[in-house]
Amino acid sequence: AIGLVKYNAGDWTEDEINTLKKKSLYNINTAKKASADTGLNFTFGGFTYKGDTTNTSYINNGTVITSRNQSVGPQSVWGTPAYEGWQILEIKDNSGNIIKNEIEISNKLDNLSLGEKIYVTKLVHAGSPENFVYYCAKSYDANRVEYILSGGTRQTEYNTLSNGTSIYGRDWSMYEDNSLKAKGYIDEIHAMTYDEAVAITGSTDGTNGLRNTKACYWLATTVHEKLIYFLSKNGSIGATYSAWDSNANKIVDSNIQCWGVRPVVQMNEGVYIASGDGTGASPYVLGKD
Repeated sequence: AIGLVKYNAGDWTEDEINTLKKKSLYNINTAKKASADTGLNFTFGGFTYKGDTTNTSYINNGTVITSRNQSVGPQSVWGTPAYEGWQILEIKDNSGNIIKNEIEISNKLDNLSLGEKIYVTKLVHAGSPENFVYYCAKSYDANRVEYILSGGTRQTEYNTLSNGTSIYGRDWSMYEDNSLKAKGYIDEIHAMTYDEAVAITGSTDGTNGLRNTKACYWLATTVHEKLIYFLSKNGSIGATYSAWDSNANKIVDSNIQCWGVRPVVQMNEGVYIASGDGTGASPYVLGKD
């Protein structure tokens, strides 16, 4: 991975996972399957708390992870994430210009003027620290997914299931680096959106760069009521498939998958690269004005 940053989101705790369970947002899902029949739709998994003795074998063989800095594989045949940790997604130069394109960011960081300060506006997880199960069974299910993935800030009118049960937006603040948060570095955290993914390369085409984790993952943006965007394991952007039977008044064919999610950290003003070269041996260290 390139542009790595010193950032520690910590280990999962039992209390945090119980919080997700109470909101029906968690199922460990060691099989990494997506099925409406097993009730795994709209839930996160692939991780567990540090010290979980019930799932020791799954932790030891890498099926599930305990650190939010790690990456976890999606459903079988959909790739294996190649990277862990956190990396730069977006920067701002001395003139206040926001740079989102990966190549432009790399060129800027490789050709700095003497004494030039580069500000970091966004970080992103280098892989996928958890899975999300999506199964489109009814109209507007994609909107419900965007409501969940957006932390309840988008598609707010779809905060209930078709049977009237309330659903909850995901609290991505669990991915805060507590030390940096205490110093005022972090604004908020969310799941990567379609716009953020496209901005990395400027197109929806495949890439071998930052957008490509070598595994499929969801984006927190719908196409319309039945489809949601995702990144394929070659880095190209696609959308789920669903077929609606108007006679039966239901979806008869749907993309049913258990794929990853990539958290994005929005930084506060004044956070800059203080040292390091972005490699694993010397990740960027952040400072603040």
